[in-house]
Amino acid sequence: MASFKLLVLKFVRQYIADWAGSPSLGEIEYALGTNRTRVRRAIKRLEADGQLVRVPGPRGLSLPEEEPLAVRQLRARGWIINPGDRTATPPASGPQSVTKEPLLPPAELDYPARRDRRREQQNDIRGKG
Repeated sequence: MASFKLLVLKFVRQYIADWAGSPSLGEIEYALGTNRTRVRRAIKRLEADGQLVRVPGPRGLSLPEEEPLAVRQLRARGWIINPGDRTATPPASGPQSVTKEPLLPPAELDYPARRDRRREQQNDIRGKG
């Protein structure tokens, strides 16, 4: 039987490939039919071996081969990357649009002028219409 550490790594790789994001510890625990403590230990070992990269947060797992691509893409958009403490600062000019499409103008409500139907009906009945 494969080591539990490799089972965790295989699940994380597959999850990232399928969902383009990191699984939570609970999802790994459920998928492998184990407990969270065992999952945490395996992730710490994988991180120490350089097979997983972990950042704070509930879904902070990534694969090391994806990190250089993400850093290059952020730097190309003007972000400042600090690899020492693993932080990214947005460009001084403000966040760049990801879609490069302007937002639609706010909707304007266009109601027809309100007419007093009772008055019109009374005028029709009286013949003043």
